[in-house]
Amino acid sequence: MNGRPGSESGVTLIELMLVVMIISIVMAVGTYNFLAELPSYRLRGAVNKVAASVQLVKMRAIATNRNSWLVVNASNNFFSGFVDEDADSTIDSPGEYTRTGMDMPDTFGGNPGFLLPQDVSFGLPSSYVSGPDGVAGDADGVFVAGGGNDVGFRPTGLPIVNLGALQSPTESVVIFLKNTRGEGFAISIGITGRVKTYKWYGGSWQ
Repeated sequence: MNGRPGSESGVTLIELMLVVMIISIVMAVGTYNFLAELPSYRLRGAVNKVAASVQLVKMRAIATNRNSWLVVNASNNFFSGFVDEDADSTIDSPGEYTRTGMDMPDTFGGNPGFLLPQDVSFGLPSSYVSGPDGVAGDADGVFVAGGGNDVGFRPTGLPIVNLGALQSPTESVVIFLKNTRGEGFAISIGITGRVKTYKWYGGSWQ
């Protein structure tokens, strides 16, 4: 029998074009949102990296029974760390870097370390007037009473500042990070060695 079916179904060219157009719009919106959020993602990743490095330097000081340091080059958005094996407050050999156990995939000035990602830098955004724990703000990146950009730990786990004098800080040392969107985080090292991360949210550090 040569009869034809009563109805036929299929996708027309117009329907296919509509589907492709809708998918393209959804992908464009998703890509725009992702790119807009990249500075925030990168900032959170950098904050986690710095905070973990501070904790690792502290643990290595205790484990090796040597002073250990996190060295921050704020002007170049670079940081590194070392274990002061011979107690001379300087980096004498590559082994003093590796003893920290830090992941330092980058180099700056011939030294291993970690470069902050694009859109992220050390420093306190200009709109913020102070840091957490009652310390003053520092646009350079690291607040250390008396100056300096380095923070270390004694084998007891207590913090020290000033590589030349090995002073115990009189208030919290705070490392500030920001991004190009004006968002900010702070990593505070208290005088007892407590490490805490803060985010600027709703007009205060939380």
